[in-house]
Amino acid sequence: MNNITINFNITCDCGYGNHLRVCGDTIALGSWAPVDGIVLQPQQDGVTWSGRSSSPKNLYGGRDEEEISIMYKYVVVDDSGNVVKWEDGENHHICVRVVSSPENKYIRIKDFWNMSRSPETTINSYANNQQNTLSYGQILLLVASPPNVTYEEEAYGIMVVGSTDDLGNWNPALAKKMTPHYEEGYPIIWSLPIHGFYNFLVQYKYIMFSKRNKSVQWEDGDNSNLFLSDVPAETTCTFSFDGPFRPPKDFKPGWASTGYSGLINTFASCSINSVIQTLYHTPG
Repeated sequence: MNNITINFNITCDCGYGNHLRVCGDTIALGSWAPVDGIVLQPQQDGVTWSGRSSSPKNLYGGRDEEEISIMYKYVVVDDSGNVVKWEDGENHHICVRVVSSPENKYIRIKDFWNMSRSPETTINSYANNQQNTLSYGQILLLVASPPNVTYEEEAYGIMVVGSTDDLGNWNPALAKKMTPHYEEGYPIIWSLPIHGFYNFLVQYKYIMFSKRNKSVQWEDGDNSNLFLSDVPAETTCTFSFDGPFRPPKDFKPGWASTGYSGLINTFASCSINSVIQTLYHTPG
């Protein structure tokens, strides 16, 4: 039976002498027992952790033979194997349809500590969308909708830009627009298929763009890295889940519907702010 490889990646400062494990509701993830969970390894920065599960499809959950459905959490464990703390909040949930074929599949997941994929149907809805059927050699980038941002279809979209020609070489004007996938009228996940595996490091970021005035908002934090040289042999396609879009720290929710951030009133500054905004919108 062919294996499904899931690569977990998360940033977390565990404290000296501790390490991270991931465990979940399937046999492949330890059935919620930290002692049987997947031990993650620290990367060079000491706060990024990675690890993988490579198991036959029948050891993962799912409603049928073409679906993978896992619920999981990360847990901090000391060197003696004792649990220090679990993540707070809801479980992470990944559900994706992997159409039966003779080849293996590779799923790359990037998570954030205490930031679960909520609601749980975020990936589940996308799994039932026919657009997630990948051809040979494709990578599918996925990012969840920005948290706490009201969506208006005519107001904004999400793009990805990065360090390669097919990702625009960091030029937002050449960034690739992503496709929204809806649940109850709201886009819960955005996707972009890319042809060809990379055997070198590719860096990228997601961008929100205003359909009203073409302004953009870059996501917060470090660049995302895609390095697939260690993908198992015979893998035909890779699903890369990057968690929710991370709005910049100074992001104003009103920008999503207007394309403008506005000004923040400090003490007794509303009058001058009104004058500044009026002058800004006055044609020259």
